[in-house]
Amino acid sequence: LTLHLGYTSVFVGVMPLIAPVIGGYLVSGLGWQACFYFLAIVALLLLFFKYLLLPETNLSAHPSNCHIGTILKNYKTLLVSPVFLGFSLAAGCAVASIFTMGSLLPFLLVTDLGVHVSVYAWIAGLPAIGYLSGSFVGGKLGAQFGIYKVMTVGACIQIAMAVIGLFLNWHSFNVYTLISPLFVFAFGVGLIVPTGSS
Repeated sequence: LTLHLGYTSVFVGVMPLIAPVIGGYLVSGLGWQACFYFLAIVALLLLFFKYLLLPETNLSAHPSNCHIGTILKNYKTLLVSPVFLGFSLAAGCAVASIFTMGSLLPFLLVTDLGVHVSVYAWIAGLPAIGYLSGSFVGGKLGAQFGIYKVMTVGACIQIAMAVIGLFLNWHSFNVYTLISPLFVFAFGVGLIVPTGSS
């Protein structure tokens, strides 16, 4: 399962690589509103193809599984499980760091460092490549060495890169000191997310 989630994570990780490139050109050519129109069109197409090509796979669902009491009982089982909570928190924090990076990076690069919007798109893709690499490697290592070890290594990488990035950018804030630690940080996230989700 870890290996397959690693591969799935690679495909999911491609979007943060492609999206800034498309968004950068849309913003510089048509204005920021074009991003929302583009996303609306993509969402409608995905919804259309979902209904057209993706049938329900659970054809033997028992009707009692949809009762609120059964659902709440299942949630309680998960919420009191230390294993589930530990893996969920680790993967959740790792994903939250990616969303935080995705939210802050445009402001840091474009506003603070003066990078042009279309160039930002290519620079912002570098941490996404780190995430993709980590997901690919994490899936293979998780199947070979176990998820605990891989997640521990991923967390250590994240902590080390956060400290190194803080130190580097405290002394010299530029594109290289910002992106280099983020690339390796995102690699650590890629180690954690597929293994923590399995």
